[in-house]
Amino acid sequence: MVTDTVWLGSTAATAKLELLTLPETATEVWGEVSADGGRTWARWENFQLREDDSGYAAMFSLSDSSPRHFRVRTSNSREALYWCSDAFLLPENGTEDQGGNRGGSITPIAPVRTPAPVQSPEVSVTPSPEPTPAPAVPAPTPEPPEPTPAPAAQGLFAVLGLTVCGLFGAAITRAGPFKKRK
Repeated sequence: MVTDTVWLGSTAATAKLELLTLPETATEVWGEVSADGGRTWARWENFQLREDDSGYAAMFSLSDSSPRHFRVRTSNSREALYWCSDAFLLPENGTEDQGGNRGGSITPIAPVRTPAPVQSPEVSVTPSPEPTPAPAVPAPTPEPPEPTPAPAAQGLFAVLGLTVCGLFGAAITRAGPFKKRK
């Protein structure tokens, strides 16, 4: 049973699940992470289990602070019996600072004295010369469009093409293999 969850850090973050006990038959313990709300789970490579006087600490090392679900799983020596803890979403939105060397926010202490105004040194500004305009380049003249035949000429060419094809087809039919043999 998980008794506490802790989120440490932001750039090199760590999620920690504290457990009182693990099943007596557990021979293998690993951590799993879900980035899709608990629909799919992946075995987490950067996982460590530490034992202390109050129980166990399951540590998940992360490279970013994206919210994910975390859980602990165990199996027995025959890998026939499995146990899994509840899943926890970390970091929770709106959690308070839980420590770590992250340079958290502090309230600045107001100075005891009032700052005196500083006189700025006189700066002389010399105007820069006006840029000279670039010489005008004449625009290229457009080329005239290609002449296209009138629609009547196009029709005439189509009729001539069909006529030529018909004549060649007739000549091939008379001289070719379609000729009747006597």
